[in-house]
Amino acid sequence: MGDSDEPPPLPWQSLPRGKQMPEGDWICVKLNVCNNHNFRSRKTHCGRCNGRKPEGSDASATVAEPPCATQGVEPSEAAIADAEKMDKLEADLSESKALADVMRAEAVVHAEAFVAAEAAGRVLETKMIEQATSIATMRRQQNRAVQLEQKLRQVCGQREAIVRALECRRGGKMVANAVGRM
Repeated sequence: MGDSDEPPPLPWQSLPRGKQMPEGDWICVKLNVCNNHNFRSRKTHCGRCNGRKPEGSDASATVAEPPCATQGVEPSEAAIADAEKMDKLEADLSESKALADVMRAEAVVHAEAFVAAEAAGRVLETKMIEQATSIATMRRQQNRAVQLEQKLRQVCGQREAIVRALECRRGGKMVANAVGRM
């Protein structure tokens, strides 16, 4: 086998063993399959597999070799495929969580709108009751005015009758006086 038949070095093999990485760089150890060398600009997720950066200071220490490399075995295609499936599932889960957050936010907005509409409905209901009460009061006052007007007509009619009666009486006395004078 010549040098051209050899596969390119894996990411963990790109730095000599024991060499210190630059400050802030880190190695992805996701499922012991990726082992990508990430530069300090990638603060939270791996550039190759999008795996999360491991917590702690050991993530940016010296270049570590994955267990499979120390055993002289490279990751199998099945392991890589499983890791990719896991990555896809994690991405789907993250997307689902984001969608759930959006749905929760929309539910809150709808609930707030419902509460506001309910409050507006109560205000309208109160105004309608006030208007109905006002209309009823006005109708009572109108009916009372009609009754008073009828009584006034009655009283006026009685007054006219009394005045006529008095005039008749006076007229009768006047006629009697005139007759008596004769």
